[in-house]
Amino acid sequence: MAALTALSDPRNRVTLLERQGRVGRKLLSTGNGRCNLSNRHASPAHYHGADSDFCRPALEAFPVAETLRFFHQLGLVTVEEPDGKLYPRSNTANSVLDVLRLALEGQPDRLTLRTGDPVTSLKRRGQGFAVTLESGEILRDMDCVILAAGGAAGSKVGGVLDGCPAGIPLCEADIQKELDRRKPGQGPTATKRKEADAVRLLSGVFEGVTTGTSIAFYIANEDQRSHDYGNLAEVFRPGQADWAYFRKYNGVRDYRGGGRASGRETAARVAGGVIARKILALRGVEVLGACVALGGVAVQDWAALDLEGARNRPYCAATDAMPALWDKAVAAARKAGDTLGGIVRVEARHVPAGLGEPVFDKLEALLGHAIMSVGAVKGFSVGEGFGAAALRGSQNNDPLLPQTPPCPGAADFASNHAGGILGGISSGQDIVLHAAVKPIASIAIRQRTVDKQGQAAEALIGGRHDLAAIPRIVPVLEAMTALTLADALLLQLRMDLTR
Repeated sequence: MAALTALSDPRNRVTLLERQGRVGRKLLSTGNGRCNLSNRHASPAHYHGADSDFCRPALEAFPVAETLRFFHQLGLVTVEEPDGKLYPRSNTANSVLDVLRLALEGQPDRLTLRTGDPVTSLKRRGQGFAVTLESGEILRDMDCVILAAGGAAGSKVGGVLDGCPAGIPLCEADIQKELDRRKPGQGPTATKRKEADAVRLLSGVFEGVTTGTSIAFYIANEDQRSHDYGNLAEVFRPGQADWAYFRKYNGVRDYRGGGRASGRETAARVAGGVIARKILALRGVEVLGACVALGGVAVQDWAALDLEGARNRPYCAATDAMPALWDKAVAAARKAGDTLGGIVRVEARHVPAGLGEPVFDKLEALLGHAIMSVGAVKGFSVGEGFGAAALRGSQNNDPLLPQTPPCPGAADFASNHAGGILGGISSGQDIVLHAAVKPIASIAIRQRTVDKQGQAAEALIGGRHDLAAIPRIVPVLEAMTALTLADALLLQLRMDLTR
């Protein structure tokens, strides 16, 4: 739009520089693929930030009516929705992009279009500007420069948690402590990326306690680098969600490393899990996690499990013996430019009996839904899990024993092969879960793939990536367990009017 507006003056010549291979392609993802052109009610009052009035000069210089006139002159037919949003009548962003490109192609004498050669430097020279391109070419004597920087990859994530009771102590420091376990840049498998993961509570907390209303928060990402992904705009990364997103969303995808397929979104899960833990703590429930296998090297001495001490061990290891063994596996994978998968064990202790539903909302089904929603998880089990398939009933059953002294409605168990869940309902034993975590898909090895035209290609992934999702995924899986159990606990309490 800026280029075409400048070209409306016959005295102007315009150079349009686009770092991507084709101009305007980002328009295809705007408005969920529909391209929201403007809003009839646009005003500074609808902009948020420290200075919401910053947009006033732009709105006054190019008001909504002028925006519509601009597109109508190009031949685009628009429609207005009841809330004032303006879209192309075709309901697709392609229509907007087509009319803009056609208009640019109609100015061959006064427009120079350069694609695929990013700007690396912009400096003032006398009364004008000098622009240096990645190819080394310098464009001199530019009278005026308009910089359109675009968005960053995942600059912020956040969430809203509903249903938390009032009066529970909560502050940002509580959440920050758990986020620090998940953030990158720490541990033997960590990327060099540094993110502060600083959380800010926006609502639902007053004077240090929850108010009973929705709790909103956001977490800033201060070390995002969208340019690390620029070479992947045209190809699909093996093991990543690129291909699936491309097919599901009709060719629209964000290749910059952010979005719903990014591990970055798990920060919001961890924040929500802190609140869930506080609810569970009111009933004495504790959730602990630890790594029990990495790179195919698994814990052998299960009697030595120590989940309480896992936070203080490298890899969040479940025993003291494993870090030294995993160091060797990590060193070998790093030398090869490869990555590792692993297994995480999560235990929920002191869970009261009776949580979960007998049919469709069985507790293990809810937990499986939550754990499997984490991007890197490819397997889930409760208790003995797949091992139960090799046992006889006499081996897998957990005998019930009377308490000493016997108490009506109470019993102890001789074992816990069921993992604390019977018939989809918590038994009162500790709930024991295992999650299989795949190797990180971003490897420093050339991989076969295809490009957007279906032609054979190679992918070499740059940027900064962990060697394994472990140990950072441990607090994420703890959080998803806590959120699920908190939901089940609150539902059970509402159902039982005798409490």
